[in-house]
Amino acid sequence: THKHGRAFQRGTLGTLFEQSFDLLFICFLMIASAATYLLHGGWITWLAIAVPSATLAVVSAGAILGILRRLVTKVPPEATSASRWLRFVAELRDSALLEPQLGRTLMFLSGLRFVTLILMAGETTAAIHAHVPLWHLAAAMPFAVLATATGITPGGLGITEFTYAGILRA
Repeated sequence: THKHGRAFQRGTLGTLFEQSFDLLFICFLMIASAATYLLHGGWITWLAIAVPSATLAVVSAGAILGILRRLVTKVPPEATSASRWLRFVAELRDSALLEPQLGRTLMFLSGLRFVTLILMAGETTAAIHAHVPLWHLAAAMPFAVLATATGITPGGLGITEFTYAGILRA
C-alpha cells in the first residue's frame, strides 16, 4: 500500500504542478483584462496587452524554473536523510520537473488551452444566439478561471457563471 500511496501522491503533485501553469498564465492575461477595463479599451487594447503578456508568461516560466532548479541544487545530498521535506527536495532536484524547457512548454500548452476554452465559449454563446464578441469572452475568462480556482462553494458551483456574467456586464 505504501507504493500505491506514493504513486498517488506523485500523480497528484504532477497534476497540481501542471495546473499551476494554467493559473499562472491566467494571471498574466488578467493584466490585459484589467488594463482594458480601466482604460475603457476595446479588442485592440486587450490584444495589444495580452500578446506581450502571454509571451512574457512563456518566457518567465522557464526563468522561474531555472531559478528553482538552482535553489534545489544547493541542498547537499547528505542532508536528504534529515527530513521528509529534504528528501522531497532531493527527488525534485534529480527529476526533470524543474527543466526550463518543460516550463516553457507547459506554459505554451496553457496558452493553447486558454484559446480552446475561448473558442468553446464562443461556440456556446453562438449556439444560444447570444452575440458576445470573442474578445469579451477572452477578457472575462481570466477572472472566471481565478474565481473557480478560489471558489467558495463546493466545486466552484455557480462561481464561474456569476463571475463571467458580472465581468461581461461591466
